[in-house]
Amino acid sequence: MPYDLWTMGVSRAFFGWDLTPECASANPIGDHFEELFRIGGTMRKARLLSLFGVGSLAVTLICMVGIPGSQANKASGIKILDSFHSTRGVSPTGSLTLSGTTLFGMTSAGGTENMGTIFEFGTQSNVETVLHSFGKTATDGFQPYGSLILSGTILYGTTYQGGVNQGGTIFKFDTKKNVETVLYSFAGGTTDGAGPYGSLTLSGTTLYGMTQYGGAELLGTVFMFDTTTNVETVLHSFAGYPTDGASPTGSLTLLGTTTLYGMTPHGGVANQGTIFMIDTDGTGYQVLHSFLGGASDGAGPTGSLTLSGTTLYGMTQHGGVGVDSPGTIFEFDTVADVETVLHSFEGSSTDGSSPYGDLTVSGTTLYGMTYQGGSKLGGPPFNGQGTIFMFDTDTKVQTILHNFAGGTTDGERPYGSLTLSVSGTTLYGMTYQGGAYNGGTIFSIPSVPPLTISGTVTSSVGAGVTVTLSQPGWTETQKTTSSGAYSFPDLAPGSYTVTPSYPGFAFTPPSASVSLTVSDVTVKTFTGAPVTMSAR
Repeated sequence: MPYDLWTMGVSRAFFGWDLTPECASANPIGDHFEELFRIGGTMRKARLLSLFGVGSLAVTLICMVGIPGSQANKASGIKILDSFHSTRGVSPTGSLTLSGTTLFGMTSAGGTENMGTIFEFGTQSNVETVLHSFGKTATDGFQPYGSLILSGTILYGTTYQGGVNQGGTIFKFDTKKNVETVLYSFAGGTTDGAGPYGSLTLSGTTLYGMTQYGGAELLGTVFMFDTTTNVETVLHSFAGYPTDGASPTGSLTLLGTTTLYGMTPHGGVANQGTIFMIDTDGTGYQVLHSFLGGASDGAGPTGSLTLSGTTLYGMTQHGGVGVDSPGTIFEFDTVADVETVLHSFEGSSTDGSSPYGDLTVSGTTLYGMTYQGGSKLGGPPFNGQGTIFMFDTDTKVQTILHNFAGGTTDGERPYGSLTLSVSGTTLYGMTYQGGAYNGGTIFSIPSVPPLTISGTVTSSVGAGVTVTLSQPGWTETQKTTSSGAYSFPDLAPGSYTVTPSYPGFAFTPPSASVSLTVSDVTVKTFTGAPVTMSAR
């Protein structure tokens, strides 16, 4: 988590402070970092020793730098639409909410108060606008980790901290009036929840959600909130290991009109997390599955469940057969109450690891992201900057759509989930870090896997003919093999031009136009012949 229990424990045990991070730039699960903290109402800079090293000055740079740029990555077709920075927000952890051509989202830090923002992004204009900076008043919430839910012109969301009782808030934002209103402040203690980490689920005029702390056992709650009366009711207090879940970080999924499903990353018979159900009136609570971890099962689910028919799909951050147990994709049959592991992440250069978000479903295809893993390997202790993947629920085959590279031209460490366009052809998402100012990014990527353009050049040259693949503003070249073959893999859908060349040779045709849609394309064979020089 961007603000984890380890950080809180260190701050309280060694310094006697309750630290509230205001702007963060580093790995949210234990990397070395430096953050701005609110200590007794005063902004202080604290450099914390982590499990792996000493903090850096990266956050200072993030909180000072300026304007984003839009950049494209040919290999997967990913486009970096916006780079977060400073007062425009940094470190988004949730997902984007699509309404027409506008995406709504939140950042967990940054903004004018360094406490997070609500923003909108125009998919046609590529312009991001901050709608609200959290923390401008003493009663406002701050540090949102979840996503927004849209009802008409009203956005609903939660903040992890802030409010009258400093236990987090439920708020609404009027997109027409550009006004944010705190609807409820969590009180914590044994009678109320505190620290809502996930997102809200709307049914009619009622919002459902979970808190990470508070409740009878101080291990979190399930709650409902009536938007007409502004009354919150605790439906369940988690009791923890071994009979119940604990400390939920995700959101609830509604099946029909009366049944809610959710997960906890802790608790259960093995203390590796649970899947549970509860009726919308608070009755019928039941732990349906206790994750066991190890090679046979996942462990520590931090995201939410995705419903398709009567099947729930989800991911775990740990467990599975991969080295170091880097997580799983699973399905849960709500009729048979049976969980099945569909895929174990490998955490290697060819697969992701440690997914934190949810899955997005389209037909028989699941889309998701991993926080680590992939071909863009980083230094220890973390390997890879994360991936975007698709998973076919029929064939059980996973395909990597993109390996995040980080740096100024790509995002890294995605924490949330993907949002599918109405047409079903484009996925939108955010990364926690990376981009021009290392404050995270907004990106888009085609929803189909990378494609290949290949072909053959016939000539007396054999190997060594230069073949150029081009689009406006971009080219890539390679040499033919001894058989005259060439291949350009990892391409996004679009229009391309293929052009062969070799000194002293002319080719027929001189070039070929290729339109990539959903399948690989083999280009018609080029024929090369020496150019005959005419005598003067």
